[in-house]
Amino acid sequence: MMMRDLCKLVRGVFAWISGLFIFIIFLILFNMRGLVHAVLNFFTRASMLACFFFFFGYLLERREGTTGDSAISFALLMAIGEGVFSICCLSAAWGYDALLFRLAPPGYVLILPE
Repeated sequence: MMMRDLCKLVRGVFAWISGLFIFIIFLILFNMRGLVHAVLNFFTRASMLACFFFFFGYLLERREGTTGDSAISFALLMAIGEGVFSICCLSAAWGYDALLFRLAPPGYVLILPE
């Protein structure tokens, strides 16, 4: 009987410590949210712009027909790669917000404005 009470006490202390640790991580990540989103939005916009330029460069190279196939496929590869990178940056921003919602303590109403 006494051992069961001791185990319950130890479990309660560990639950409190882990809850406090998760709350501290949540506060740190919540305070860094603006900076993280600013960096991810910058990379998203830059890669979308690069995707646009590489795609039109690919179209111009293809229309001219003066360059070799390797230059054309490199431009197309870069356009596709930049598009994928911009989608990954948008997914990372969404994942960061999803992580904040997951780490939020119970009873918190979390509103994340842009």
